[in-house]
Amino acid sequence: MDEFKNWADFGDWCREQQLLLGGHELRMTWVHAYARVAEGGRPSTDRVVRSYIARREWPALEDSDRWELLLRLQCARWYCAELHEKFPDDLLADHYSDRAELLAGVLIDYWLDVGRCEWLQALGYWAIED
Repeated sequence: MDEFKNWADFGDWCREQQLLLGGHELRMTWVHAYARVAEGGRPSTDRVVRSYIARREWPALEDSDRWELLLRLQCARWYCAELHEKFPDDLLADHYSDRAELLAGVLIDYWLDVGRCEWLQALGYWAIED
């Protein structure tokens, strides 16, 4: 885990991946995009993350998986920023044994347990403000 010493390093990596993956128009309806989050995500996106862990490159992505992956990466950035603010001296090696465990723990487990709910809350606030 040499490249990720702390939460800020991992948050920076997530931002770099968002820039890499987010450079084209996604062909999805708003209803489909919202449903993807509300339903808890798809196993296909979990497989995309696991494929990246194994090969260190993103596989070809369907637009719906790209959308969900971009959301997961943004959620991970929020999570990393929050943890880095609370625990600036925290080392990731104290919590995760290796890079694969970190990526799966944040981009799959955290997303399914907490992250998607944060997105739904954010969408609810936007709807109220409009």
